[in-house]
Amino acid sequence: MPVISKSQAEAKGYPRGKYFLQTILIDKSFTKPEAIHWLKKNKYRYDDYRETTNFHRFMQTNPVRGSTYYTNQIFGSIDLVYQKF
Repeated sequence: MPVISKSQAEAKGYPRGKYFLQTILIDKSFTKPEAIHWLKKNKYRYDDYRETTNFHRFMQTNPVRGSTYYTNQIFGSIDLVYQKF
């Protein structure tokens, strides 16, 4: 997903001044099909996928230029990354 401006984020309905889900990181102890199964089961997007050294990365919303981020580990192998602009 491309980085978007704050005005584009507002036009998409992203909440200004509040954290919202940007990415889900799933540890590579999961295979990609297992990760997608977990995402489907929990009603998350799985169509925008990137692979990093340690994670399967599934983007939920566009990154917004100038945002701040924080990560919340929900299980030992799944992290939710939130952004706020």
